[in-house]
Amino acid sequence: MISAWVVNVLLPLSCSGNGIDPNLVFNIETITGQVLGTYSTGNIPETSSPQWKQYGLFFSTPVNTTV
Repeated sequence: MISAWVVNVLLPLSCSGNGIDPNLVFNIETITGQVLGTYSTGNIPETSSPQWKQYGLFFSTPVNTTV
């Protein structure tokens, strides 16, 4: 599993709420480029106070993978 805790807080200078909502994409690949997993958070909306949320995905490595 890989995951990250993310927050998107409305800053006082951008109180209009017109900031850019991040959309994170996790891509897990082997060193040869084989995709083991991918996940998109979708747009993460701004909040007026910190609201941390965990995003992530489960993946399996191929047999005999050491790197």
